[in-house]
Amino acid sequence: MVRVIESDGTEQEVGIIELYTFPAPAALLSEGNNLFSENEFSGEAVSSEAGEEGVGFIRQGFLENSNVDLTQEMVSMIEARAYSLNARTIQTADQMWSQANNLRK
Repeated sequence: MVRVIESDGTEQEVGIIELYTFPAPAALLSEGNNLFSENEFSGEAVSSEAGEEGVGFIRQGFLENSNVDLTQEMVSMIEARAYSLNARTIQTADQMWSQANNLRK
């Protein structure tokens, strides 16, 4: 529910902000700039009011927490880099063994 406080101090209800959920939210099509659109895989949008049916709340003056654990993401990045370097090391060793075998022939 959206309420406005008039200059004389009276409060007036001006509307309701609807929130939408999807059967498969991970399948939404990313349009960029935090915009998503539905497609045949995400299912059709289901409209609900804030605070009902587990869709969440809208609160004025609050900040949303990040859904990313920065520490875990950094660890994953380091692990991926280490895996890449190990793969390159194995490739280089394989090339060296190939050259050594060709020298014997």
